[in-house]
Amino acid sequence: MQKFYTDYKGQLRSGNVELFLQISIDLYLQILDVNSEIENYQKKLNPESIPDTQKFVQERVDYMDQLGFLNKKKYKLANQGVIILSTYYEALINEIGVVELGSKYYKENLDKLSVQAKWEIVMKLIYSKSIDRGSKDFESLNKIISLRNKLVHYKTKTLEKPTKETLKEEKESAKGIMKEFEIAIKSLKGFHLQLRKIDEEKEVLKFFRFSTELERI
Repeated sequence: MQKFYTDYKGQLRSGNVELFLQISIDLYLQILDVNSEIENYQKKLNPESIPDTQKFVQERVDYMDQLGFLNKKKYKLANQGVIILSTYYEALINEIGVVELGSKYYKENLDKLSVQAKWEIVMKLIYSKSIDRGSKDFESLNKIISLRNKLVHYKTKTLEKPTKETLKEEKESAKGIMKEFEIAIKSLKGFHLQLRKIDEEKEVLKFFRFSTELERI
């Protein structure tokens, strides 16, 4: 549900900034649960767990099918996570910019910038400094936004037939998306720590309970 609050200038607002963060972390926690399930099935596939006899062949096949299902589920969760987390990054910088600079100015001058450019320009306009672009936290933001753009502006490929190489590339691409999403979620605490320090004087974000959500990671 949308959050209703009075900003630091006394204006009543509503928005989904916290909700996007909450959903991103929910998806990450679901991935952790899926990882636990995958580990359990991998243990069950241990030759010592399932004797190599005809009696247990079907059980082994069932475990392999379940592993395939769980890995696909994890991949889907990661894709959702990339899109929602990138939405959060943009919603957050939009919040800062609109509250401090005004909706009209922001829409006319800054709204069409890339998310990365917003984090650079809007922050410097308001605070005279921005998140450290050389930090791992900002690097994760860049990667998530890039992945999001590839997903949202997805293009199919023409292939004569699948090869071992193309299948390997697709598998590595899927692993990359899952890995980058998990890294980005873990970097949120550092990202917000930088942001809180920059925002200490103005307290544009003091009405948001980001720390409550970040404690779940």
